[in-house]
Amino acid sequence: MEQIAYDWRYEGDFAFYNMPNDPDDLAEFLDPDQRTEHYYAVMDGTQLIGFFVFEPGQDGLDVALGMRPDLTG
Repeated sequence: MEQIAYDWRYEGDFAFYNMPNDPDDLAEFLDPDQRTEHYYAVMDGTQLIGFFVFEPGQDGLDVALGMRPDLTG
């Protein structure tokens, strides 16, 4: 998860998704106790290429996705 938080950098309009831009999201992402079992890594062989989160919310299911920056576009 540290790789995603510190190494993945998006440019332009997508810079919004850079983890350090949101301290609360960054703290949750890096703390295994806060991440819970709802976070999943997406692998291509041995390479991390993305992640997704399925987390029950008050009004439904919250879904979040992330893809390695060099694979977007």
